[in-house]
Amino acid sequence: MPGEPTELTTGLGYASYVIRPGQQLRMFVAGSNFPNAHLNVWGLFTSMNQAVTAKQTVYHTPVHASKIVLPIIPRAGARTRPH
Repeated sequence: MPGEPTELTTGLGYASYVIRPGQQLRMFVAGSNFPNAHLNVWGLFTSMNQAVTAKQTVYHTPVHASKIVLPIIPRAGARTRPH
Protein backbone atom coordinates (compact mmCIF):
# COMPACT_ATOMS: atom_id res chain seq x y z
CA MET A 1 0.00 0.00 0.00
CA PRO A 2 1.50 3.39 -0.95
CA GLY A 3 2.83 5.36 2.02
CA GLU A 4 2.90 2.32 4.32
CA PRO A 5 6.12 0.57 5.42
CA THR A 6 6.48 -2.80 3.71
CA GLU A 7 9.00 -5.50 4.51
CA LEU A 8 11.01 -6.46 1.47
CA THR A 9 13.40 -9.36 1.18
CA THR A 10 15.54 -9.72 -1.90
CA GLY A 11 18.55 -11.71 -2.93
CA LEU A 12 21.77 -10.84 -4.66
CA GLY A 13 21.80 -13.94 -6.79
CA TYR A 14 25.20 -15.50 -7.21
CA ALA A 15 27.47 -12.74 -5.98
CA SER A 16 30.52 -12.81 -3.80
CA TYR A 17 33.10 -10.31 -2.68
CA VAL A 18 35.83 -10.21 -0.08
CA ILE A 19 35.31 -7.24 2.23
CA ARG A 20 38.45 -6.34 4.09
CA PRO A 21 38.57 -4.56 7.47
CA GLY A 22 37.94 -0.84 7.01
CA GLN A 23 36.14 -1.21 3.68
CA GLN A 24 32.55 -0.02 3.28
CA LEU A 25 29.49 -1.11 1.31
CA ARG A 26 27.07 1.19 -0.47
CA MET A 27 23.47 0.25 -1.20
CA PHE A 28 21.38 1.75 -3.99
CA VAL A 29 17.58 1.51 -4.03
CA ALA A 30 15.92 1.82 -7.42
CA GLY A 31 12.35 1.58 -8.58
CA SER A 32 13.25 -0.27 -11.75
CA ASN A 33 16.13 -1.75 -13.66
CA PHE A 34 15.88 0.24 -16.90
CA PRO A 35 16.71 -0.66 -19.63
CA ASN A 36 16.58 -4.28 -18.43
CA ALA A 37 13.04 -3.86 -17.10
CA HIS A 38 10.13 -1.54 -17.72
CA LEU A 39 9.91 1.85 -16.01
CA ASN A 40 7.45 1.04 -13.20
CA VAL A 41 4.68 0.05 -15.58
CA TRP A 42 2.39 -2.84 -14.70
CA GLY A 43 1.22 -4.42 -17.92
CA LEU A 44 2.23 -4.02 -21.55
CA PHE A 45 4.88 -1.33 -22.03
CA THR A 46 4.51 0.39 -25.39
CA SER A 47 5.78 3.96 -24.94
CA MET A 48 8.13 6.03 -22.77
CA ASN A 49 5.05 8.18 -22.05
CA GLN A 50 3.92 5.37 -19.74
CA ALA A 51 7.02 5.66 -17.53
CA VAL A 52 6.18 6.44 -13.91
CA THR A 53 8.57 8.03 -11.42
CA ALA A 54 8.96 5.76 -8.41
CA LYS A 55 9.49 6.92 -4.85
CA GLN A 56 11.14 4.68 -2.29
CA THR A 57 11.64 5.40 1.38
CA VAL A 58 14.21 3.49 3.41
CA TYR A 59 13.14 3.66 7.03
CA HIS A 60 15.76 3.81 9.77
CA THR A 61 13.83 4.39 12.98
CA PRO A 62 13.62 2.05 15.97
CA VAL A 63 10.05 1.12 14.99
CA HIS A 64 10.82 0.61 11.27
CA ALA A 65 14.46 -0.36 11.21
CA SER A 66 16.16 -1.27 7.95
CA LYS A 67 18.92 -3.81 7.74
CA ILE A 68 21.11 -5.68 5.34
CA VAL A 69 22.00 -9.23 6.28
CA LEU A 70 25.13 -10.54 4.58
CA PRO A 71 26.30 -14.11 5.03
CA ILE A 72 29.87 -14.72 6.09
CA ILE A 73 31.34 -17.58 4.13
CA PRO A 74 34.78 -18.67 5.33
CA ARG A 75 37.40 -19.25 2.69
CA ALA A 76 38.26 -22.86 2.03
CA GLY A 77 40.85 -23.98 4.54
CA ALA A 78 40.56 -20.78 6.61
CA ARG A 79 40.58 -21.07 10.37
CA THR A 80 37.39 -19.66 11.89
CA ARG A 81 36.88 -18.16 15.33
CA PRO A 82 33.87 -19.14 17.45
CA HIS A 83 31.30 -16.35 17.79
